[in-house]
This record gives sequence, C-alpha cells and structure tokens, in this order.
Amino acid sequence: MKQLLQKIAIAILSVFVVVYFVVQLVASYSDDIVYNQAVMASYREYDEVTGYILRDESVVTNDLNGIVYTPLEEGAKVRRGELIATVYANASEKNIQDRILEIDDRIEILTDSQIDTSYITSDVSNLDSNIYDLIYKIRADVEDNSPGSAVKNKKELLTFLNRRQILIKKIADFSEEIDKLQSEKHYLESSLNGELGKVYSDKAGYFSLDIDGWETILTPSALEGLTVNGFKELLSSDPEEYPNAVGKIFTDYKWYTLCPVDKSLSMDYTVGSYYSLEFYMTTSHVFRVKLENVISQTDSDTVLLVFSTDDIPDGFRYSRKQSVRIVKNSLEGLRVNKEALRMIDGKQGVYVVLGNTVRFRTTQIIYSSDDYYLVKQFKPGEEGYSGSLMLYDKIIIGGKNLYDGKIVD
Repeated sequence: MKQLLQKIAIAILSVFVVVYFVVQLVASYSDDIVYNQAVMASYREYDEVTGYILRDESVVTNDLNGIVYTPLEEGAKVRRGELIATVYANASEKNIQDRILEIDDRIEILTDSQIDTSYITSDVSNLDSNIYDLIYKIRADVEDNSPGSAVKNKKELLTFLNRRQILIKKIADFSEEIDKLQSEKHYLESSLNGELGKVYSDKAGYFSLDIDGWETILTPSALEGLTVNGFKELLSSDPEEYPNAVGKIFTDYKWYTLCPVDKSLSMDYTVGSYYSLEFYMTTSHVFRVKLENVISQTDSDTVLLVFSTDDIPDGFRYSRKQSVRIVKNSLEGLRVNKEALRMIDGKQGVYVVLGNTVRFRTTQIIYSSDDYYLVKQFKPGEEGYSGSLMLYDKIIIGGKNLYDGKIVD
C-alpha cells in the first residue's frame, strides 16, 4: 500500500513538473506585446484669471434718426474717409441692402469659381483634398467660436465645390447665374429711395459694432499712474451711453490686457518677459504678449499684470472682460507610457518595433506626469539624435524577454 501511494505521489509530481516547465517554456516564447505609437504631446503651466481689454477706441455716431445699415464685418480694416454706414428712413430699405450684400458675396464666389475646363482629372483629387481640409477648418472655427474665420472659410469652400461641378462636367460655367444676380442687384438698387444720409470714418483703424460704454474709461492712457485701488474705482464707474452710435474704430495696433491676480502668483512673472495669453472661453486665440508692468501696493493682496501685443487676428472678439489663461511655461515632446520606459545597459529608453524587429531607442525625459512622460524629440544633427525615439515609432508597452534585434511576429 505504501509503495502504491509513493508511485501515485511520484506520478502527480511528474505531471506538475512537466506542466510547470511547459508553462515556463510558453511564457518564455510568448511576446505578449502591446504597442503604443509615439505621438507629439504638450504640457502647459498656466494661471486662469480674468482679463480686461484696453484699446484706443473712437465711437462713431450719427445725428440722423433712422435705420442704420453697415456693410462692414466685425474687425474690418477701414481707411479714413471710408463709408461706414448708410441711414435709411425705414427697415425695408435695410432689408434691401442686406439682400444686395448677399448678392455681392454670391457673385464674388461664382466669379472666383470660374475655371478653365481643360483641367485634368487629377485636379479633382486636389480639389477634394482642399474641400475636406476646409470642412475640418470650419468645424474647428465653430468649436473655437470664431465666426469671422468660419465665414471666410465657408466662401472658399463654396468656391471649391463650384469648381468641382465644372471639372466633373455637371455644369459648363456660372455665367448665366452671375448675369441673373447682377440684374437682381440693379433692380434692387433702383428701388432704394429712402436714404437719409451716410456715415464716414474720420479715422483709420479696425471697425467694431460692439459698443459697451467703456470706450473712454478702460483705455491705454488710464494705465499711466494706475494703482490697484484706482483700477477698482474704474470698474465701479458707470458705462457711458451712446444712443446714436454706429460702431467704433480701434485706432492703434497695440492693445493691452490687464489681469488682476493674487500677489503670491505675481512672483512667477517678470516685467519685460513674453508669455502666451489664451482667450479660451469666447475663442481659442492664443497671443504672444509682453508683460509691460506689474502694479502692486502694500495694502492690497491683489496685483495687476499688464500685458501688451500688436497681434490683430481675423475673427477675434474683443469683449471687454474675458476669462484668460496666462501660460507661464510650455513643453512639447513625444508622449511615452511610463510602463514602457526601461533602463538597458545604463541607458534610459524604450523598445520599439521596426518591421518585425525589436529595437532599443534612447529617451530624455523633459516632463513627468502620473501615467506618462514627455521625452525630447531630437532634431537631425543634434547631439542625442542618433538612436533616439522618433515620431510615430511603435513603442512596446508589454512584452517579455525583449532585446535589441529580437524578431517578433
């Protein structure tokens, strides 16, 4: 009986040993590889604050009692003496002008759409590529709340769509439609008889319809000798009323953003240095700005940061008070999962797959988060470039028994 039990025990142990070695053998040859492509990522250190925009602005008014019509878009550049608006006796005249403006836009698009019908088939592919790019741009404009840019890209999109119609022979040209629109425009213009007068610009600059009453209160000249308490007094002022305002003209390229911050935050900023200012609530415009001044006083925990820029982009909304991010530091590099980083022969890096071969790529960490690293993307010829991780490399996250030169399926 004892011998039988010994034989059974030996058999069980033999089976266990065989199973163990099979499992180990399979594990040793199992790649179990998970890939993650090396892509660009960024890190930004910023403060979220409230910003107040200060510009040299001149309000344009009219003494005529009627319906004001302006053909100018928000932010349009105007010359001195340029027509800003027409005043009509009733709203129907304004409606006619709106239709004339629509016709002008349509004629412009159709005229730009006219092309030589000798274009070859490959041009259709190029047009399709441009069309898709513009669709994505318009969608981004909508998400960024940039109506001016969206309208501009929409006109270009319609032009490309029209050109495509000609290339695929669905239409010969747009001459007939242009003639009809011009006839309608001439008829509408002849029916305008209620005009009371015109308003012209007395200055050169950029036009805006947005009158908020702070045009003569929050100005660049107010920054001279400004104190923290003085700024609070400005904000408590009653905005001015402009019942006969047509719009306003921004007369200087340089404009300012004043940001009240806690005194402890102000230690991170240096006068004369440049930062990025992101207006992230109304648009996604990011401006490179210079810190002109840091205004503080001993009896206040608030400090005023005064930034300036001469960047005037299309479609930006110059709302007086906006939420902004002051970007103090920004880094850009290749994103690497923390689980992928290894130390091989004293060198820090990751394994990647090139074709069916495992290769080791060195890395240099520039930022660390809880679950990933940003590593430097070296430029050709730069020290450290040879053998470093490249954009779109297939980084190995998992895997066992990896080594440089290993062949994988």
